[in-house]
Amino acid sequence: MNFFPQQLYHIYNQGNNGQIIFRDHEDYLTFLRLIRVYIFIHTDIIAWCLMSNHFHLLVFTGEKSC
Repeated sequence: MNFFPQQLYHIYNQGNNGQIIFRDHEDYLTFLRLIRVYIFIHTDIIAWCLMSNHFHLLVFTGEKSC
């Protein structure tokens, strides 16, 4: 997927058939650590919301495309 510079993106996903994807507190922390390593270095995270069966990220790309 190509991301363009200076754009706002709503990224979301959910478990198959609404299945739980975050089973406990450690799952949430692991997900946030992965976000910091792989997404935060390329974008500014404007907002995020994690729920037991899905998540939303609102990100803004910088000067360079990803």
